[in-house]
Amino acid sequence: MTTGSASDQLRQQVPAAVLRVIEHGSGAPDPELLAGFTAGAVVQDDGRTHSGRAAIASWLAEASTAFDYTSTLIGYQPGRAAVRIEGNFPGGVADLTYAFDLDEDGRITRLTIG
Repeated sequence: MTTGSASDQLRQQVPAAVLRVIEHGSGAPDPELLAGFTAGAVVQDDGRTHSGRAAIASWLAEASTAFDYTSTLIGYQPGRAAVRIEGNFPGGVADLTYAFDLDEDGRITRLTIG
């Protein structure tokens, strides 16, 4: 995955843990990316639920091998980021919403992609 350009002003509004997922969420999950999730975090994506860091790491690794795509932040409001992905998947372009909850330390407790 590569990342398209989003304005710096828009990027600065998005919590760091969520921005890391948007910009680096596909590929081998690194410790910094996984540290942005709480131990009991839940991710819902493509009709599947991934609970806990180990399951989230597997989801990220699996996503990195399925398709090549570019991810671009296109909008933000508290608790929701709008992301456009373009790549070699069926349809080629999709606009997604990353809805999330954070703990008091800014780590993701819930992420729903749809």
